[in-house]
Parts: sequence; structure tokens; C-alpha cells
Amino acid sequence: MGMRISSLARSKGIEFRGGTRYKGRGVINTRQEAGMNGAKIFIGWALCLSVGLLGCERYQDWRAKKVAANPNRPVQADDRVIENTPTTTRPKDDSERGEAFTLTQNRDERAKVDRPRPRPAGAIGSAVLVINRESVTAEEVLRRARPELAAMAATFGEESYQKRGGELLTEIIRDLISETLLYQEIAARITEEQDPAVQKAVDKEVNQIAAVEAGGSTVLLDKMLGEQGSSMDDLRKQLRKQIVTQQYLREKMRTKVIVTREELWAYYQNHGDEFVAPGRVHLQLIELDAGKGLDWLHANDSEKGKARSKVEATVKTIRERLGKGEDFSALAKQYSTAISAKAGGDLGWLGRGGYRIRALEDAAFGMKAGETRGPISIGEKTYFLKVLEIRPTRQVSFGEAQDEIRRRLEQEIYQRLVREYLAKLWNKSQIGELESFWSECNSRLPGYSAMREKGLKKKAEAKGK
Repeated sequence: MGMRISSLARSKGIEFRGGTRYKGRGVINTRQEAGMNGAKIFIGWALCLSVGLLGCERYQDWRAKKVAANPNRPVQADDRVIENTPTTTRPKDDSERGEAFTLTQNRDERAKVDRPRPRPAGAIGSAVLVINRESVTAEEVLRRARPELAAMAATFGEESYQKRGGELLTEIIRDLISETLLYQEIAARITEEQDPAVQKAVDKEVNQIAAVEAGGSTVLLDKMLGEQGSSMDDLRKQLRKQIVTQQYLREKMRTKVIVTREELWAYYQNHGDEFVAPGRVHLQLIELDAGKGLDWLHANDSEKGKARSKVEATVKTIRERLGKGEDFSALAKQYSTAISAKAGGDLGWLGRGGYRIRALEDAAFGMKAGETRGPISIGEKTYFLKVLEIRPTRQVSFGEAQDEIRRRLEQEIYQRLVREYLAKLWNKSQIGELESFWSECNSRLPGYSAMREKGLKKKAEAKGK
């Protein structure tokens, strides 16, 4: 069972009363890795925290040391550099925003944020990292890492677990620092009138997570969190930070996330191969399964022979009736053993790779509209096919592609702006000794055997659902 945190960017996500939603999608990063099916109650940050920090010398220096120490590590998102995208069009009128839950408007009317002077960095030991006036502990890092460490251990060998575990700690430390710096920047800007809206949004998120992962029970969700070294309070605190920070960043970056028509056209011209509508066929099918209603593994030869003879007789009947021009749909409803029989054998529109039986898919894409083909025997099943319509592969027009291109470019710009903003926060903040803190966290990395046992248990539970 994989745990996923729903987001503001999703169509059914959180949005505040009268607020606006950033049109870009996919900006929520819930830290998922292909091939891992372990439970992951990990609250990831949308804020592009996992994409690197452009311009942050402190972070890049630390990152460079870790890359040099492990040259064979998998390529990470932090290794990429996204070039600046020019933005020249006028933003939309702010009047469209309505009475939003807003952290950036009317700043002059609010009290200035009281920021205490930062304490000396690294003053309280390597198990604690001081970030301005707040601290992050090694245990907090490990608590976030454990769900993924269990999934890693269940998927990889011990050596790979150790390497990937260290890389995971680097990412989590980075995210925690960025998260803390952001929240320090904006927490005091939430007014008493806005706080109930934040709490309501947190409640909604908790209920959505419980509905997806715990059958709607917050009690069960709390238990699940406890098994992973977390708690409902930790979840609520993290969601609060996520919601407030995302809303703040959207409002702060909104007027800068702009794309010109010229940029849309240039992207379309340079990425034309990405905007191709693949060929599709509208397919009907009749399936005749000799093993339907028969325990084929334990049936004797006589029983199997009778079942095959019955299918052969049905095949002959269908061929004769199709030859007379009878309706394919009616024959499918009468004879087909497939689930699609009730729909007259209609499988809808299929693209390449869209059907489970490759031989039938290949046959369908080799047919003409209106053509019927069969019988086609595969194992103990026999099939008849009819192609109703064909949509050939075609180039998607610029007009059709504009919305998707705009979404991609807006997201790239938004991510770049957030990275640059985070880099400024890192550079102006006082942060403890990163390497010694990472080393302390890494020295406490849970043992491989224990994590593997937990990960395999979660995999087994997921398969049983």
C-alpha cells in the first residue's frame, strides 16, 4: 500500500474560500520511486524542494562533496540545471482573485514579522541542526525516512540499501531545511481570521488521506502513522506547513508565471514529436472460452474434448451467421464468454499497448474499418474481431496543444522561481554544519534486515488488497 498526500494542485484538492488556484499541475512531490510499493506516509513538498536549489552556494558545495564521494550514484534531480525562461506578457488582473486566503496582500497593514536573532550555528551538537532560531533533529530526519527505507530494503540488496539510504537522508535534510526556512518566513503573516481557514483545510486533507488509506477511519490512520514512527499530530503539523507555504508561494510567484504566445509556438516547433496523437481502433470482440465453467486443471480428457467440441460448433454457427450479414453485437451478446458480452463485445477505442492480448491487438491494427476477422485461436480461447472505426496517427495541431504547452511552461517557470527563492533563503540564513549532521543521521540508519522485514510485510499486505 503506497501512501499519497493529496495536493492543492489537484482538481479535487484543497482551495481556500474565494481563492485562486495555480493552473500548473504536478507540482506536488510526494517522494515516490518506481518499483517501491511499501507504505509511505511521507509528507513531500511541492515547492520544488526535490529539484535542487539554483544559486545556493552553501547547498551546492555540500552537494558537490557528496557527489564526489559517490561517483557511481544514480543521477539525481539536483544535478540538473533548468535555464531561465523569458517572461514578457502582462499578468491577469488581480481583481480575478476575489477574497482569497492571502498571505502576501496588504503587507503594509500587517505587523512586521518578529524574527529573533539566529543562534550560533551548530551550537547544540551533531544530532541537532540549528536553522536560524529553530532546530531539526536526527530523529526527525529518520522518522521521515523509515517508510522509504523499508521499501528500499524490500527491493534492493544491502549494499544498495546503504548507498540509497544515504542519498535519501541528503534529500530529506535538504527538504527539512527549505521547509523550515519557508515557514519561518511566512508563519507570522497568518492572521487570526485566516487561521480557521487553514485548520479547515488541514481537516479536509486528513479526511481525504483517511478515506484513501484507512477506509475513512482517522483512528486507523493514526495507528498506521504510529507504526511508521509518526503520529496524527506530526501529520497535521506537516500538512499545515504544506498548505500555508504552497498558498504563499503561489501568490508570491503568480504575477511572474507568464508565458507568451511566441514561447508557446517556439516550444511546439521544437517538441513537435511530443504532440502526436497515436492511431486508435474502435474494436468489438467475441470470445469463446472452452474452459468457461470448467475446472480445466482437474478436468479429464473426455470433459476437455466435449468443451472443445462445443466451441468448434459455436465457431461454425457464428461464421455462418456473420456470413449472412447478422449483427456482430447481437452475436456477441448471445455467445461471447467475455465481460464485454453485455455491451455487444464493444471494447471501445484502443491504442497500441492498450489491450492485454498482443496477438489480437496486432490483428486489429491490421484490419480496415468495418472488417470482421476470425476465428483466431489462442490457447483454449477462440476470438472474432470487428473494427468499427479507425483513427490514424496524426500530428496534434498547435491549437489543440496550446493548453498542454502552457501548463508545461508555467510549471517550469514556477519551479525555477521557487528554486531561486529558496536559494536566497538558504544564502541569507544561518544553518548548522550539514556534513556532521548528515553523518550523525547516517550513523543511525536502521539496519537492513529489520527494514527488509517491514518492507516485505507491507508488500504482502498491498498484494492482499
